[in-house]
Amino acid sequence: EAKDVFSAFCPATPVEKIHGEATVQAVFDINNNKDAERVAGLMVSEGRLYLDKLKTESGSLNCEYRIKRDGTIVADGLKAKTLRRVKEEVKDVRRGEECGLNLLDYTDIEQGDVIECYSVEMKRIFV
Repeated sequence: EAKDVFSAFCPATPVEKIHGEATVQAVFDINNNKDAERVAGLMVSEGRLYLDKLKTESGSLNCEYRIKRDGTIVADGLKAKTLRRVKEEVKDVRRGEECGLNLLDYTDIEQGDVIECYSVEMKRIFV
């Protein structure tokens, strides 16, 4: 009982979980009538990439993306605009599959970059 009381006073701590990782194989500039977009052609090397939300037992988590170049993080907290396999929009892509990823308001992607899909969940520490 006392543990429950003390745990209620502990602040929630952010816990990050990496869901998947992919390598940029090619970069495509797509010019449509509205504005130019940059799409990363990826090969998923670990786990899964998710478009926006990951369903869990306790609800759903917002997925974000991070870009690493030569082992250094160059961008973090990015959102996916589109995730496609061939020409079809999908909600997730598995290890070993190729896909196209367009990040919202971000275009500095280069061949060889590593892209991680992750989420942050706030968890209470139990005493």
